[in-house]
Amino acid sequence: MCREGEICTDQGTQGEEEGGRWKEEEEEEEEEEEEEEEEEEEEEEEEEEEEEEENHSKLRLRIEYIV
Repeated sequence: MCREGEICTDQGTQGEEEGGRWKEEEEEEEEEEEEEEEEEEEEEEEEEEEEEEENHSKLRLRIEYIV
């Protein structure tokens, strides 16, 4: 039997028992958090790339104007 707050495994059977947290559920939560973090990082990288492209095109316009 699992006690509340413990990580439990029962020979491949996962679920809740007497308020215990099962290992599979915790792993799923960790995977979801990792996926969310990866998505956030990808979005940040895309935003940075867009900013760099925008700054580069602005610089090019300034150089063309000066020349």
